[in-house]
Amino acid sequence: MRKTKIIVTLLCFWLGLMPLAAQSLTITKDFAQVPMASVLAMYKNQFGKWEKPDLDITFPYAVVRMHLEGSGREVTMAKQTLTLYMGTQSAVLDRYTENSNEILFLIPARRPTVYVDCGDGCDRVLLVENQQLQPNSVYDCTVQFVPEKLNDEEIDKETLKQELLVELAAVLKGQRGDNITQSDELSNPAIQSDTEPIDFNLIDSAPSNDGGVETFTIRGVSFNMIKVEGGTFTMGGTPEQGGEPDDNEYPTHQVTLSDYYIGETEVTQELWQAVMGDNPSTFSGTNLPVETVNWDDCQVFINKLNYLTGKKFRLPTEAEWEYAARGGNKTHGYKYAGSNAIEDVALIWDGSKVLETLPVKQMKPNELGLYDMSGNVYEWCYDWYGSYKSTAQTNPRGNLSYEIKCTRVMRGGSYLSDSPECRVSFRNGASPCGESKDDFGLRLVSSATTDGLNLVSFIPQNLENGYEYVDLGLSVKWATCNVGATEPEEYGYYFAWGETKPKFNYHYYWDTYKLCNGKEYSLTKYNNRRNYGTIDNKTVLEAADDAATANWGGAWRMPTKAEQDELRENCTWTRTTQNGVNGYRVTSKSNGNSIFLPAAGYRSDSSLNYAGSDGYYWSRSLDTDSPEFAYCLSFSSGSMGWGNDRRHCGQSVRPVCP
Repeated sequence: MRKTKIIVTLLCFWLGLMPLAAQSLTITKDFAQVPMASVLAMYKNQFGKWEKPDLDITFPYAVVRMHLEGSGREVTMAKQTLTLYMGTQSAVLDRYTENSNEILFLIPARRPTVYVDCGDGCDRVLLVENQQLQPNSVYDCTVQFVPEKLNDEEIDKETLKQELLVELAAVLKGQRGDNITQSDELSNPAIQSDTEPIDFNLIDSAPSNDGGVETFTIRGVSFNMIKVEGGTFTMGGTPEQGGEPDDNEYPTHQVTLSDYYIGETEVTQELWQAVMGDNPSTFSGTNLPVETVNWDDCQVFINKLNYLTGKKFRLPTEAEWEYAARGGNKTHGYKYAGSNAIEDVALIWDGSKVLETLPVKQMKPNELGLYDMSGNVYEWCYDWYGSYKSTAQTNPRGNLSYEIKCTRVMRGGSYLSDSPECRVSFRNGASPCGESKDDFGLRLVSSATTDGLNLVSFIPQNLENGYEYVDLGLSVKWATCNVGATEPEEYGYYFAWGETKPKFNYHYYWDTYKLCNGKEYSLTKYNNRRNYGTIDNKTVLEAADDAATANWGGAWRMPTKAEQDELRENCTWTRTTQNGVNGYRVTSKSNGNSIFLPAAGYRSDSSLNYAGSDGYYWSRSLDTDSPEFAYCLSFSSGSMGWGNDRRHCGQSVRPVCP
């Protein structure tokens, strides 16, 4: 097995940020006061184009300039290895030419991280905890890359990748591995900077861990995540629920869960304000739960929170929520979350007065120390609302699409509920993109990790208005998920062409389609032909009728037929199964980046058809030969191409942005 040594002036930059560690880093003062947009405009992006990278520069960044030292062969190998294995996401400003001995890394200043390719995607490596870089500054460090053998034989890249990870982790922990040679420069204790001291009360802190509690601080607002040890429990209308369970709480079934963390309280208004900069709540109070948020609002909040913290928070699955509400493996078998007496754990509607939300942590907690899992506000869950199955399940994530109307699960009851709705097994749901109510809130969950290398789940950096995209080297960038989905494999919402809300019934006879008068030959918009209704000669969806624009905002929109054709012709399409879901891996022929399109099928009437085998994705382009049709991208298990479909049918939408 071939080994490669890295001389660690490579990591002197990061050592310079570690408390009590030797330092050899200087800030290039000439750049210190230059606006970040100007700094970025000076360098090539990762695809070699002389342009400003498409980044959200409202977040503070710093540039790390690595000077490469060694022979021409060594420098070439260093460039290739650093850019390949230290990341090629947007957080890396890959600037090098045949005559350049520099690589520049664009690093988030608040929470210094780098991306490392781990084979199945890029993992985010936290470089330094409880420290930050000086925003809008350029940091210099020196890199020497010295292979033990310099010949034409290819380096064992998997071994090299693992060595980079291990050595990086060792340096961050103040240790020294066998493959690291300490440079004399590391004895230099000074870091030269004229900047003011940083107020760490205003930045995002790494978590502090006290046994089973993790504490995070975001712009001065702290919140706790409680560890829930995994186990097996019976989910649904179990005996202690008495005769109150509804039919949808059956059949009871065995569920096994892994460890995870869950919020000690519902998300408060002050935390929402710290992350989002606004407060949508009807009732006002920093320690009140945030409310009047729908499921989609929660996803935008979580995406921004993940960016700020470097963690991967999410909504709990329905199984995770119920297991935690029951008290996990510390359960006493209560009817409500923490008691058999509702008045101990929740203030609820008593029919005699108008109530409002309570500050969190006012009532008795449950066995795990969790507050308000019964009452206060309903809490959104990850899952689509659907029927239970009797079979045992492990870490269930619910359906890939909606079964009963367009509904996501909500749990726990609220201040407007009666006591049966506050039971630990009671199930409710609401439209994820519909109008929210003043008793709709959320509670956070994150998965437990024990990898020992400070690796956390991939956190999106290519964001447009809170949603992630991939640059495939085409005329537009493509979203990683369908509208209504939070993961690439999830089907998401279905839309009739020109409609912006999902619905349950896409009636074949057109009477549920909003852009006609009940029949396909009575179109009221987007028509260029006689005998099809009102002629307006509009052939491309306007923003108000674009499902991507209406649901995601920002610069998102549905692709045109030409842009779908570009995706089809300039990418390699590979039929595959990703995390148990069938679909196509679409890989750019120019830069190797890829997206996954699930075989989500389509909806007609109230049925979901061909899910798991076929996929249908609307364009925003009308079929001008037959205006009751619109163009779409379609694929089956054996072929892919383009086609058209009747506008009233429900299809998936994969957005694009400039």
